[in-house]
Formats: sequence, structure tokens, C-alpha cells
Amino acid sequence: MDNSLSTENEQKMIGTVNSLLRKLLSGYSTTLEQDAAALKNLTESDFNMRNIITLRQREKALYFYGLRTLEMLATAQKLDKTEL
Repeated sequence: MDNSLSTENEQKMIGTVNSLLRKLLSGYSTTLEQDAAALKNLTESDFNMRNIITLRQREKALYFYGLRTLEMLATAQKLDKTEL
């Protein structure tokens, strides 16, 4: 029997990816709200900083999307969500 598609392995995969995404998010010193406020305070000549903050926002948004997707997967598969 092939156990590579078992519920246990799926649970481990979701937990591992969840932990990775949370670790990546914790590495940022600002929140999405702080980034949005920083963008509002920039002048037109601050285009490099605007690009940096915009990229940072998009990275965070992607990680949050991943976390929401993992939660939906866990719900759909009726997995233990205590690690989410």
C-alpha cells in the first residue's frame, strides 16, 4: 500500500508549510497596515522605496493567501487544524 497520500502525510505537509509561511511572515519588521501607511507618506521621488515596500506587501499578501488556502484544505479534508 502506498502511504504517500495518507491523511497523516497530508496533515504533516500542511503543518510544515503552515510553519514555514508563519516563519517567513515573522521575519518582517512591519505589518501590512504599516506598509500601507509608509506608502502614503512617500513622495514621488521615493520611487525605489515605493517599489521596495510594494514588493514587501505583495510577498506578505502571498504568504497570507497561502495560510488561508491551507486552512481551507484542512477544513475540506477534515484534518486537525490545531497547528494552523
